[in-house]
Amino acid sequence: MRALLIEDDPHLGDTLCRALEGEGYVVDWLTSAEQGQVALESTEVDLMVLDRRLPGISGERWLRRLRAAGFRIPVLMLTALGEVGQRVEGLDAGADDYLAKPFDLDEVLARLRALARRRTVEPTSVLTVGELELDRASRAVRLRGEAIELSSLEVSLLEKLMDHAGTYVTKSRLADSVYGFGQDVTDNAVEAIVSRLRKRLGRQVIRTLRGVGYRLEL
Repeated sequence: MRALLIEDDPHLGDTLCRALEGEGYVVDWLTSAEQGQVALESTEVDLMVLDRRLPGISGERWLRRLRAAGFRIPVLMLTALGEVGQRVEGLDAGADDYLAKPFDLDEVLARLRALARRRTVEPTSVLTVGELELDRASRAVRLRGEAIELSSLEVSLLEKLMDHAGTYVTKSRLADSVYGFGQDVTDNAVEAIVSRLRKRLGRQVIRTLRGVGYRLEL
């Protein structure tokens, strides 16, 4: 599991990075929202640990932008501001959990495990990203309220992109989600499904980053 750590304090960042790696995470440690944005455009992540106060764009402001763009990855926000009103602001900005400094590393890791379980075990029945909706149960897809007819392969690939809205998903992971893990599937097969989705949803809906993968843009 890959974690994105955005923390500008060098001592705390190093401590958190070591703790997360000890828990088995692959960690990308960055020190600003701007760096984090670049990382999200090229790397698929499963969890984010985000400091509220960062140089440049604050973590809270950046998270609001990400959530508005459809970013769904669980986020644990860290802050030196522990007042109730400030915690409420952080949660309203889109944080899934909120922890005030100083904190115990074991509690950080426990909260991240809880976020990972919640994401894996309790998926949202209806996925919504911008004006696009996908009902996991019925496999029905709607764009701006209008039903869109898609094949089962197209729905499966779209669901993977929606689950990771705001980040790029590699062709191999898309292939695993559509055809099953470990099957011998060519890149052309994934590209063909993406091409058909673009025809039905609009060419600008799915963005390509060469050598990385695809990202949903709504």
